Amino acid sequence: MKINRGDSQDKGSQSRQAYHAAPAPAPKRPVQPDPDPQDLYEDAEGPDEYAEDDDDEPVRRRFPIGLVVLVVILAIVGIGGWKVFQFYGEVAGNGELGPEQTVTIEQGSTVADITNVLKEDGVIQYDWLFKLYAKYSGRASGLQYGDFTLRSGMDYNTILKTLSVQQVKRKTITITFPEGYTAVAIAQKMEENGLCSVDDFLACANGEDGSDFSQYDFWNAIPDTEGRLMKCEGYLFPDTYEFFTDDSVYNYVNTFYKEFDAKTSDLWDTINEKGTTMNDVVILASFIQEEAGMPAEDAKVSACFHNRLEPMTRSGQSISWNPTPAAIS
Repeated sequence: MKINRGDSQDKGSQSRQAYHAAPAPAPKRPVQPDPDPQDLYEDAEGPDEYAEDDDDEPVRRRFPIGLVVLVVILAIVGIGGWKVFQFYGEVAGNGELGPEQTVTIEQGSTVADITNVLKEDGVIQYDWLFKLYAKYSGRASGLQYGDFTLRSGMDYNTILKTLSVQQVKRKTITITFPEGYTAVAIAQKMEENGLCSVDDFLACANGEDGSDFSQYDFWNAIPDTEGRLMKCEGYLFPDTYEFFTDDSVYNYVNTFYKEFDAKTSDLWDTINEKGTTMNDVVILASFIQEEAGMPAEDAKVSACFHNRLEPMTRSGQSISWNPTPAAIS
């Protein structure tokens, strides 16, 4: 019997080739999850014999310090903004006016005293804020005493405006000073009406008691020449005035100077053009008044004096005088 080795060998070769040509697929490995860091830590430490069930142990969290700081900052900003809003409402008026009430400010009260009264009567809430507002608004010095009608919730401007209007009727006296009155005659008339003494009036008018009237240009231009008896002579403007009977000597004198400044303010341009001085104008006016004797003759006498004095002013000479009847004549 013949054995067909060729077929067997061919089949064997084919089997081996098929085996090598198609290798068997590798077995799949199961995917392992990433290890939990907590489990690694526990494995390293070893088993905890006393550990209870993990499900019963609460999870520990770090305290959020940054969040607390943020909350505190927001709270501070919120409270600050709320207080600023309150202060603004106090100054500008909160729109809810209370009933009218009479507030009495005593004579001689300071700004602090007035503020305390307003707070006690419920007109304002913040006394320190009102004092600052009155000071920096420039109205603190103009506050008056007396009885005032105010309401809570009023804005600060309205309160200060109300307190700046004199509510107490002060006694006054009206005095007329004729033209030609000297400084001494004016001072005597002030004394006769019980306002002040002659000495006090003249000391103030001449600045001998420290009184300062440098707010007026004419005062600063008065020459301090030898032989001048009084600085105020010729500058106390005669007119009819109404005085408070309880006023200061300074205010009495200032009434005359203020009127003189108002009457002569438009003469400065002419004075500068002619090269003369306000003092020369005052002296000339005194000459004209004495020479004319009556207001109707002032214009004629003034023209005469100006014609005679024109060459003197052009040459730079000043007018000298001695306020006595003999020298004037």
